[in-house]
Amino acid sequence: MNNDPEVVAAPPLAVCYETLVRVSRAIGTHGDLKELFGVLANELQRVVQFDFIGVSLRDDNSHTFHNYFIDMASGSELLPKRR
Repeated sequence: MNNDPEVVAAPPLAVCYETLVRVSRAIGTHGDLKELFGVLANELQRVVQFDFIGVSLRDDNSHTFHNYFIDMASGSELLPKRR
């Protein structure tokens, strides 16, 4: 048995699947990025520990993907490096 305080028991598999469905729905329905990141943070914290969230969203008009990242500790947006 691991007594490390950083190690947390994994949530039940059903909770993980339910969270995945809610995250998928949130991505498809939220137009406001700040609101979307808030919903994602609340949902994902139920099943995983994390410091950053990144989402790639497809722009139907230009047929391109736009990457968005946020630092959860500060709430600040992180801009991806351009190639």
